[in-house]
Amino acid sequence: MGNELFTEGKEPEEVVEALTARTSNSKLSFIPAGLGQLHKSGRVLGTQAFLSNLLNIKVLISFENGKAVMIAKVRSVKREKKHVTSLLRTDMENGSVPEVAVIHCHNAHDAEIWKNELLKEFPTLHVQVVSLSACVAVHAGEGTTGLSWDTY
Repeated sequence: MGNELFTEGKEPEEVVEALTARTSNSKLSFIPAGLGQLHKSGRVLGTQAFLSNLLNIKVLISFENGKAVMIAKVRSVKREKKHVTSLLRTDMENGSVPEVAVIHCHNAHDAEIWKNELLKEFPTLHVQVVSLSACVAVHAGEGTTGLSWDTY
């Protein structure tokens, strides 16, 4: 988007303003496969990671006002996926969501399954599968999956 705006002759300040406005409309929620990496990176206490693993509790992390926030704890990834899909459904009912990215960290198989589930419910939605960057993978851990979309 930034390159397109520069090509159109926009000034740097206008490009920064447009990109900042777009990020305020972006949603990202992800489900770490476990809390081990979040513990290693200092984002989760050792006791939290241990109890989560022991009780098979999965967390759902979303970004609110630029900060990662845990928004749900459940005992299955299936329930977490339903929760994220319901967030997407709400945004689709309240506005326009033309495209969704199913994100993953070395978990392409589960990402493709989630993509197919989304296409069954929302057949006109453009859904793509995207690998997470190594930086995110270091914090969230291998096996992480999630959804990202923009609202208009």
